[in-house]
Amino acid sequence: MEKKKPIKSLNPNAPEYLPRFSKNPNLYYPPPSCPSVFNFNKPFPCSTKPCKAITGADVKPEKEPFRYGFCHQRCLPPRLLKKQVVPLPENKLAGKTSVMVKNIPNCLGRTDLLMILDNHCRKHKTESSYDFLYLPMDFVKRANLGYAFVNFTSSVAAERFRREFENFSWGNLGYRKKICEITVAKYQGKEELSQHFKNSRFTCHTDEYLPVVLSPPSNGFTAYTFTTLGDRVSLRGRGSRLR
Repeated sequence: MEKKKPIKSLNPNAPEYLPRFSKNPNLYYPPPSCPSVFNFNKPFPCSTKPCKAITGADVKPEKEPFRYGFCHQRCLPPRLLKKQVVPLPENKLAGKTSVMVKNIPNCLGRTDLLMILDNHCRKHKTESSYDFLYLPMDFVKRANLGYAFVNFTSSVAAERFRREFENFSWGNLGYRKKICEITVAKYQGKEELSQHFKNSRFTCHTDEYLPVVLSPPSNGFTAYTFTTLGDRVSLRGRGSRLR
């Protein structure tokens, strides 16, 4: 028969046993000491050079992941490949206030053109106004020559008029082939235009063919008076002034 080993008595001086992993987070029991593979106080054995610190400039941003595993730029429809940018309206007058209106129907008179300008200014609620108008006329045929000079009180009002009447068709008057064109006038401002036309002579029978200055400037609502420029010469005398 095998002899039973005697049971050793417990050591009364042994320290109290506590579990290594406790549920109490305030208690920490380090693991048993074991020889470390690396000495973290010295460089790694694979490199004798000190480690370089990594900065934000060294970190490259991650590329946006492709959708569905392929380049989404090539697979987009043509209307989305290039974003359409609506260009801002160009200021062709470059801050000028006097314009030349071309391709006007020959049947229009100064009164008709004044009505068109007043209706335009009335649309913008006194934000646009003009103070000079000259519609050159053929004194024999009594028809305009197809162009006119208008001076607005501000460059914004002149540009607003250009945007509305540039490439405007006169089809409502029966002139579908005539397309209105707005360009910069040679003489700029009411003073310069008045100085240019005040010594001119016009061999016509009525003051309606003469250049006029509007006082006060017309905005489509206020009443104004005409100041004609130049001298009207009689058709018979050719040299005698009528005023």
